[in-house]
Amino acid sequence: MMTKAKGKERQRYILVHYIIKDSHDNEFNSNDTHAITEKTLWKTISRTHSALHGDFKSAYSGLYIMVHDPSIQLFILRTSLYALTDVVTTLTMITKMGGTPCVMWPIKITGTLKKGKKIMSELSSRITIINQELRNFLSTSFEQSLHAEQHEEN
Repeated sequence: MMTKAKGKERQRYILVHYIIKDSHDNEFNSNDTHAITEKTLWKTISRTHSALHGDFKSAYSGLYIMVHDPSIQLFILRTSLYALTDVVTTLTMITKMGGTPCVMWPIKITGTLKKGKKIMSELSSRITIINQELRNFLSTSFEQSLHAEQHEEN
């Protein structure tokens, strides 16, 4: 019987889908990926995680973007098992990425990268239908939340 090595941190892989708001026509667009790179994703996630949970937890989270496909706006984020719930919370709290309004959804949490890649390839064919439905929903709900924030500021 094999046992796990002591001191080895167990990792989890989170499959995340994001949609950004198109700067031209004021609608959420699944094809507007002009400024979203792995570096932008990682900076946004790590800064938000640090702001929400502190530098100590952020240092032990082990955040790393394993796979990113900007054409379908999916990525796989590696994190430690210790920080899994904090990272999922962080992903749902992100509202801007690179100065552009966005929304992120953790779709699936897996224990292996291989399984995450398999799910990602299965979703790639259905993601355009999902994006159309989400874009319609977000265009109305995001505008309502921005309108409420503007009234609070005034």
